[in-house]
Amino acid sequence: EAVGTGAFAIANVRLERHGAPSTPCADHRTRSVTPEPLQEAWATAWWLPRHQKKLDELRAHREAGRRVRLLFVGDSITEGWEKEGRAVFQRRYAPLNAVALGFGGDRTENLLWRLQNGEIDGVDPQAVVMMIGTNNTGERQEAPALVAAGVQRNLEEIRRRLPRARVLLLGIFPRGAGPDDALRRINERINPLLAPLADGQRVVYQDIGAALMNADGTLSPEVMPDGLH
Repeated sequence: EAVGTGAFAIANVRLERHGAPSTPCADHRTRSVTPEPLQEAWATAWWLPRHQKKLDELRAHREAGRRVRLLFVGDSITEGWEKEGRAVFQRRYAPLNAVALGFGGDRTENLLWRLQNGEIDGVDPQAVVMMIGTNNTGERQEAPALVAAGVQRNLEEIRRRLPRARVLLLGIFPRGAGPDDALRRINERINPLLAPLADGQRVVYQDIGAALMNADGTLSPEVMPDGLH
């Protein structure tokens, strides 16, 4: 797998009847709960530097004596607070010293790695908003129970490291232009598995997907131009 532009040629290829694997092959049954950095070729140049940038952002709050009162954790939808949603974020959440820990392309195992490698250390937020899982669907059409297990594992990590914070666990957004989209159907089967993870006290579950859709279940291009964000 590669990115960029260029040309390459392959010659003198030999096929071996018996070979040894040159890269690890993850167990699909446990991948969503096994922490690892995002290792896709298109992410290698920026993913770990972004992780370090977030650690620096959190450290700057601590050194200035500012309590980070609100954390958003997730994937590119959460990263949108730094892009299209920046003006709203600055108006509503920046006064709470909020930090958006959203990384494009992240699956449950990638968020878990970040949580275990400093992104929620040394902070004491009042609330954490988490939405993760749609890239498990989009990348490998993972079974709903496996995605839910990954979400649960992240939730456990947050609760263990931030015991005083309340968590707003969001259902995964609807995906795909219409209700018959294959990825939409997977996400719709995941969300009912997430609701029982909340106790209504320290963890509150909310699915706002219906507010994003038209009455017929389609997604408006004005709301979600690409059927995802």
